[in-house]
Amino acid sequence: MSTFELVPLPGDRAKAATAITRIWNAASRALTQSDTLAISTRLADFNLQPGHGQRIEGRFAQAANGEVVGYVVAGAQEALGWVDSLAVQPRAQGRGVGGALLAWAEGWLHANGAGVARIGGGLRPWLPGYPRALGGESWFLSRGYAPAGTVWDVATDLEAMVAYPSRASADLIARPATPGDVGALRDFFIREFPGRWRYEFEEHVREGGRMSDYIILLEAGRVEAFCLTTREDSLRPIDRFYLNGLPRPWGQAGPLGTAAGARGKGYAARVINAALADLHAAGVRGCIIDWTDLVDFYARFGFRPWRAFLPLRKAL
Repeated sequence: MSTFELVPLPGDRAKAATAITRIWNAASRALTQSDTLAISTRLADFNLQPGHGQRIEGRFAQAANGEVVGYVVAGAQEALGWVDSLAVQPRAQGRGVGGALLAWAEGWLHANGAGVARIGGGLRPWLPGYPRALGGESWFLSRGYAPAGTVWDVATDLEAMVAYPSRASADLIARPATPGDVGALRDFFIREFPGRWRYEFEEHVREGGRMSDYIILLEAGRVEAFCLTTREDSLRPIDRFYLNGLPRPWGQAGPLGTAAGARGKGYAARVINAALADLHAAGVRGCIIDWTDLVDFYARFGFRPWRAFLPLRKAL
């Protein structure tokens, strides 16, 4: 391949998802010598659908013979912008393809009002940030991106589940949410977490997600804490959490949040214990709590560091 051009993603979302999955899996496999970061077409198809108020756009890098050798997907909402996913076929690397795709994404984000580009971490996340396992963060650093700490996925096998003691009152009720809890949960998010977590809840409801994936902690009938869970048949594709290498069935927990006035009382431990017990009762073994810097806290429940990510940002 000596030349290439950037072309819009096809209107056929299934076709775009298939090509993206093939390229990402080939590129990540070449760097890790494993399928640890492999994705499915279900994940790609899900993430190509914009959420409410979001714009998603992308480009393929197409060789002169018509072969698609790279892609980028970007997302924007108001002044927020993300380079959601970018990959180039191994045999096409080192020829300016990735740089051209990244430059296009940055230009598109700027034109759509974003003042900062973030690698990963979008509203439909492909990744929380750049995976340290790929070892190529210097490529982004040389293009003006700066790291903002490290976040982790932590993992365990629920066959050896550890319930960390909670100081919370035994009178509290921890259980899966039902459709009748939508209003109480909405009030909780408006009151306590009006940003991203409320947005994700509203998307879950709007798209028909299973309400029992939310585990809630009730005090006097009012929601005071929650933990969202994911199973292999949940609305969110489970392979977004990269559980390859853990025993199946797979599950995930997070985000987790406690009302400001209830913190320091053991409510977080109570709701995470309930969430993990619910997953375990459903047969889940390999379990991840994703996108966290609370590694020591989750170690109390038997979770160990699984994968590290670098949130990378660049002012546009």
